[in-house]
Amino acid sequence: MPRFHDITAGTELPPLTCKIEYQHIMDMALCLHDHQPMHLDTLRAKEAGRPGPATHGPSNWAFFCRFLTDWLERPEQLVRIYTRFLAPLFAGDTITNHGRVKAKRQEGGQGIVEVELWQEKADGTRTMAGEATVALPLG
Repeated sequence: MPRFHDITAGTELPPLTCKIEYQHIMDMALCLHDHQPMHLDTLRAKEAGRPGPATHGPSNWAFFCRFLTDWLERPEQLVRIYTRFLAPLFAGDTITNHGRVKAKRQEGGQGIVEVELWQEKADGTRTMAGEATVALPLG
């Protein structure tokens, strides 16, 4: 668990690598009531020139949130997150989530830390980028 006084600008967060499984895409489609063939049908996805079914945007975002909350002691320390989708993810892709501390300050009795985020495929293609604000204990 990170402590405010132990980190500096440039501190790298421990990366989180995940493999995108077809079953995960299916489960998310059920949760979102999104049964578009681009998410569920391997044959139709390939006919459209894609390598396979595409993930849903909320899934990609959830990987970022998991990455951050795995680093934090408590999920409620995640104050704000902003993300941009840069490239699609497909069943079978392996992604790694990365983060780096941009700045930190004390505010309202808490240690506020600004974190740069990015997610990339195994080939280095960035699929998401963003920023997060987290609140860390001062002690």
